[in-house]
Amino acid sequence: MHEILHAAGFLHEHTRPDRGTYIQVKWKNIREDARRTTGSTFGHSSLDVPTTTNPLMHYGRYTFSEVSACRASKAMVTRRRPTLVPKLPVAGGLGGSSLTPLDIRRVNTFYKCV
Repeated sequence: MHEILHAAGFLHEHTRPDRGTYIQVKWKNIREDARRTTGSTFGHSSLDVPTTTNPLMHYGRYTFSEVSACRASKAMVTRRRPTLVPKLPVAGGLGGSSLTPLDIRRVNTFYKCV
């Protein structure tokens, strides 16, 4: 469904110009080769539809994370660092696996179905 929304003309929610009001991008935790995909797209329109942290077009908390390894007791443990951090507490992770009511509203607004 995520890829179908791309084909329909939608960009990732974390690239909205207003993203700074709801998430913080942890640039130091993002792999160097992935930084361009996390930038804000100021030509991107929010369609005057608010966002949440669980729309289908939002990346997860650890997307494009640098990975660090550390030794925990006798085993080697790999840890990912958060890249997108919500400014307000949220239940669960970022991003979603199905359309939310706001996703549907965004599609309807974009295609003038309402």
